[in-house]
Amino acid sequence: MRERLESRKPWVVAALATLLLSVGLGVDALTADAGEKAAETVAERAARLNPKIEARIELGRRLFYEPVLSKHGRHACSNCHAPEHGFSDPDVLSADETGLTRRHSQTIIDAVFNPSAHWDGEFSSVEELIARRIGDQTQSLWGGNRRIPRGPITPRDPVLSKRDVFGKPFARPFLGDLQLTNFNSDVPTKLAELGRYEEGFKAAFGKKEPTLATITLALAAYCYSVESTEAPFDRYRAGDETAMSDSAKRGMQLFEGRAGCAECHISNGPKPLFSDFKFHNTGVAWHGAWRNRDEKSGLTETLESIDKGHGAFGAGTKNTRAFKTPTLRDVARRGPFLHDGHIDSLEGIVRYYAEGCGDDPAKDKRLKAFECSDQDVTDLVAFLHALTGDERPGLAKTAWKKRARRTKLQVVDPEGNPVANVTVRIQASGDAVPVKGKTMDDTWTGVTNSSGWVRYPPPAGTHARVVFADGLQVIGSPLIPDTCREATVQIPSRGRMSFVVVFPEEYPAPPALVLEHRGLPKTESGYIRSTFPRVGSVKTDGTRVARYSGWVRTDCDKVAWLKLPGLQRSRRSNARLPEMSVPLEPGTERRIDLTAN
Repeated sequence: MRERLESRKPWVVAALATLLLSVGLGVDALTADAGEKAAETVAERAARLNPKIEARIELGRRLFYEPVLSKHGRHACSNCHAPEHGFSDPDVLSADETGLTRRHSQTIIDAVFNPSAHWDGEFSSVEELIARRIGDQTQSLWGGNRRIPRGPITPRDPVLSKRDVFGKPFARPFLGDLQLTNFNSDVPTKLAELGRYEEGFKAAFGKKEPTLATITLALAAYCYSVESTEAPFDRYRAGDETAMSDSAKRGMQLFEGRAGCAECHISNGPKPLFSDFKFHNTGVAWHGAWRNRDEKSGLTETLESIDKGHGAFGAGTKNTRAFKTPTLRDVARRGPFLHDGHIDSLEGIVRYYAEGCGDDPAKDKRLKAFECSDQDVTDLVAFLHALTGDERPGLAKTAWKKRARRTKLQVVDPEGNPVANVTVRIQASGDAVPVKGKTMDDTWTGVTNSSGWVRYPPPAGTHARVVFADGLQVIGSPLIPDTCREATVQIPSRGRMSFVVVFPEEYPAPPALVLEHRGLPKTESGYIRSTFPRVGSVKTDGTRVARYSGWVRTDCDKVAWLKLPGLQRSRRSNARLPEMSVPLEPGTERRIDLTAN
C-alpha cells in the first residue's frame, strides 16, 4: 500500500487514503474511479462512501458557531476563524476568554492535508487541538511556550500502525471513534442542558447525548471539509491562458524563481497547497521582540519575551523561533499576516521577504534579500490574489435534511415562569444555508402567547438568533440551530410595569421613557438603559397624560433614573425638568406628576 501511495504522490490521494482506511476501506476503493471522481473534494468523497460523515460535517458546521463550547460560554470557534475572512481573524492578535493571545489565528482551510495544528505544531491533529481546548480546562494560554502533557487520544482503529506520505502515523480519525481519558470537561454537560443539538447528535452518532469525543469528531469533520476552491491559478494551470493577468503570470515566475517563495510554499503537484507544512525561522519573532521592546526592557527580558514557536517543543537549532509555513490558498482574504499579525498587507509581506526578513541569527539560511522593484512587488501581489478561490471555502451546498420545518420556542423568566406578550425577532445567524426563497438578511417577528410560546420557520442560516426589543438580552446563548424543534430561552425580566406621566401642556409626550441604571459600571456607550415605549396619550385641561409600559430587568439595579429625551427644558418657561430616581417593581403602575415641578 505504501508503495502505491508513494508512486502516485498527490496530496489528495494521501488525505483520502487516511479517510478511507479509517473505516476499513482499502486503497483499491480509493483508486477504482479516481479519474471519474477527480473533481470531488475530500469531504464529498468521504461522505459518498460513508453517509454518516455528511451528518458529522453538518453537526460540526453548527457547533463551530456555538459559544457554549468555550470555557465561559462567550467564544465560538468562528470568533477567531471567521469563514468570511478566510477562516482566520480580522484582528491583529486573536483573543480567547482570558484576553489577547500572542498570535494571530491561522486559517483552517485545507486542514485535512495538514499533518499538525497551530503555528508551532503544538498539536498533532485538529482532534487533539479541539479536545484540549474544550476538554482540559487547565491548559496553558494559547500561544504559550509550555507544551501540554498529552493524555491518550486514541482512535479505535488499527490504521494507526500505518504511515502516511508525511512519514508519520495517521492522526485523523475523520470517520472513526475517539477514546478520550484524563480530561476534565463540563462542556458536554452544558451542551446537553442547553437541549438544542439533540437532533444533530442523533443523526451524526446515533445518540442524542453529546460527549467530548462526539463533539470533537463533529468539529474536526467540519474543519476537514473546509477545502480551498478553484482559483484563477488552477484554471491557468489547466490550460486557460486568460485566467491570470500578465502581471500575475510574471509574479508566478518570480515566485517560483528569483524570489524563492516556492521553496517553502510548494507550488507543484495536482493541487498545490502552497505550503510544505514544515517549520521555519523567518525572523518574525525576533523582529517582533525588538520592535515591541520598551525603554525598561533589558537584553535578558527582551530575549525571554520572544515567542519560541516550534522551538518550545522540538530539539535542535533549526526549530528556534520556527513557525509553520502557512498555506497561501485564499491568502488575499485573510490579512493581517504572519503569526503575530504585524503586517497588514500583501505588499508589506512581499517587501519584508524581499528585504531579507531581518537579522535573527538563527534565521533560515535560505531567506536572503533579493532584488525587487515596485513592479515586482505588484506582480507578486497579483499572483497571490490569483491563489484566492472564486467561491468561499466551507459553504454548504444544500440545506441539511435534518432541518426543522418549524421551531417551537418558549420564553421564560429567570425563575422558569413563561413570559407572555413579548415580541420576539428571529434573525439568520451562523453560516449561510441555501434555502429556497430565503436569505441571511430575512427576519421573522412574532409575539409569545399566554404560555410564553411562539413558533417560527428556521431562517436561511445554520442558526436562528433570538432578539428581543427594549434592550433585553437572552441569558446564555441566543443561538438556536436550524435542526432544533423545541427550545427555551430566558430573558432577564420578571414582568412588566407601567408609568403614567402627567406633563405640563407645553411638553409633548415623548415616544418612550428612558431609564438609566447607574448602579452598574458604564459600557462603551454609557449607562445601561431600559426603554419604556408610550402605549397611549390623552390631553386634558392644561396637561397631557401619557402611559408607558416596559419590561423590568433583573440583571440591573432596582432603582433607575428617569430620562425624558429632548425634554429637559420647557419650551416656554425654559424651566428644566429634574431627573428623578424611580423604583422598578414588576406588576405595578407608577404615577409621576411633572406639573408640580
